[in-house]
Amino acid sequence: MQDFRNLKVWQKAHDLTLLIYKLNFDFPREELFGWRNSLRKTCVDIPAFVAEGCGKPTDAEFAKSL
Repeated sequence: MQDFRNLKVWQKAHDLTLLIYKLNFDFPREELFGWRNSLRKTCVDIPAFVAEGCGKPTDAEFAKSL
């Protein structure tokens, strides 16, 4: 099991998540449960899947998580 925080892909995905949250903070109120919510959920899923994959016992299972 490796520390996902050391992976460049996780670091970049995390940076993307922070950027998306920052950029869509000013979205119109009517988009609160539309694009805004969808973008946030999707960008959070990316680093989460990488982190989940790091806990898998084999490289094949890690690749499957990605």
